[in-house]
Amino acid sequence: MATPATTPSSSSIGAVSNISASYQADYRTVYLSKEARGSIEENLEEMNKKQKDAKSLLSHRVFDRQIRLWGVEAQRRLLRAHVLIVGMTTINVELAKSLALSGVQVSLCDDHPLDSVDFSFNFLVHSEAQRQQAASVASSSGLQSMSPLIDFQVLPESSF
Repeated sequence: MATPATTPSSSSIGAVSNISASYQADYRTVYLSKEARGSIEENLEEMNKKQKDAKSLLSHRVFDRQIRLWGVEAQRRLLRAHVLIVGMTTINVELAKSLALSGVQVSLCDDHPLDSVDFSFNFLVHSEAQRQQAASVASSSGLQSMSPLIDFQVLPESSF
């Protein structure tokens, strides 16, 4: 089987390696395919991005306590996570708050209009919220004020 013109034969690789080894023992000549070079470049870019993410997380100190507790990699995974919460019940309001403050992206789904009961337990709803407004819309504005760096979505129940 003939080797392509761009790929050196194994004997020439050995000869080049021996020559470079005789002058500089620390370096070896390695020939990589385009796919391998691309893969390495992608890995280097990903590593640089992770380092920048870690530095930005640490520099903002927004998630400082969480990073000290479970580390940068776990916090990065939390920032990539996305959770859907259906129904703004007492427990779900607390869950949405805790997830948002830890850096998780939250989508809310609750189309029922606000009533007086919602104002008694849903601390995410501001007092100036309109009663015709959906509970998820009113709660998302409260979450956004608590955690401005996180994206929140409101999904209608009809989408399910």
